Amino acid sequence: VNVGAYGNHIWIDNVLLNSAYSMNESNDHAELMMYPNPNNGDCQVHVPSGWIGQHYRVYDTAGRIVFQGAFARTLEQWSLDLPTGVFTVQIEGQRAMRWVVR
Repeated sequence: VNVGAYGNHIWIDNVLLNSAYSMNESNDHAELMMYPNPNNGDCQVHVPSGWIGQHYRVYDTAGRIVFQGAFARTLEQWSLDLPTGVFTVQIEGQRAMRWVVR
C-alpha cells in the first residue's frame, strides 16, 4: 500500500494484527436502560449488575456536567429538574447514551 504523498513513497507490507482493540468490550453485552425516554426528568434507570459502583456523568449540549454520581443498585429512580433538551449520559468505560427531556 502506498501511503505517502508528494512523491514520498512509503510501503507497508506483511501487517499482522493478532487482536482487535476497543474500549472495554464486554461479552455479556450489558447496557444501561432508561425509560421512559424521552421524559420530563423523571425516569427509571436499569443498571447491569456488573456496573454497580461505576461512576457516571450527565452532560448538557454545552458539555457542562449537570448531574453525576455512582450506581448503587440495579434499579434507580432519577428525578431531576432539567430544562428541555438532549443530554448525554456517560458511564466510565462504556458507550455514551442520549437522554431526551421534554
